[in-house]
Amino acid sequence: MIRHDEQGADGIRLHWREWDGGTRGTLLFLHGLGADGRQFEGDAAHFADIGYRVLVPDLRGHGRSTPPDPLAFGTLRVARLAADLSPLVVEAAPPVHLIGNSLGGLVALELCGRHPDRIASLCTFGTAYRLAYPPGVAALQYGLARLLGRKRLAALVARQATERARPLLRNMYETADPKVMRAVQQTIRAYDYRETARRFDGPILFLSAEMDKAINRQSAPTLDTLSGKPGFRHAVIPSAGHFANLDRPETFRAVLCGFLTSTEA
Repeated sequence: MIRHDEQGADGIRLHWREWDGGTRGTLLFLHGLGADGRQFEGDAAHFADIGYRVLVPDLRGHGRSTPPDPLAFGTLRVARLAADLSPLVVEAAPPVHLIGNSLGGLVALELCGRHPDRIASLCTFGTAYRLAYPPGVAALQYGLARLLGRKRLAALVARQATERARPLLRNMYETADPKVMRAVQQTIRAYDYRETARRFDGPILFLSAEMDKAINRQSAPTLDTLSGKPGFRHAVIPSAGHFANLDRPETFRAVLCGFLTSTEA
């Protein structure tokens, strides 16, 4: 594994990890809100072992990537998070495959819209392609986070996952910046990426996790829109929650590997 740090737009420092596993193409794994690239280190090592080059960034304001100053709507929009990663997509050895969890799935969709000719396939999990929450939701979430404090919030997040996933989740969320989380939440309370996905010519794997009830309740509009699209696949990972790759890593990797292999045929 090689660690990289690069100065990004508006003064941030972008951190990412690289596993150079071979010539089958490039996988770009994108974590969710409050997490960081450590979410995918096990997956990165696995896919590097079977021949892929793997890139795992920390989104701005997460992990070792620094937050913008000031923290504002315009500096933490999904479009801004995606713009940070555009150079990785443009410079990566093809074919380039995007895998995103939750917020990372939205960033991946944004990248598909920006670089459709560079991206060979898209896989998302824990991501609803359409959402419409009222304006006060982000403030309530931030208030709850402040009331709980980082350790109790991290414990609450971890309790929603399997026992094997909890130590890493607690560690990531204990170090997450609540102000960054609030600023991002304000920008993603209402969006619609269904048309972006419909226009994308590459295959899409839409993964649902059996226990990810909140996202599953929001998934019907996406499935209704894309179910007839050529190359669109929907699969369910049993006994897994929002962080399906941590809850059921073997199943997640097997399903993703099958999808990636099918794109090479």
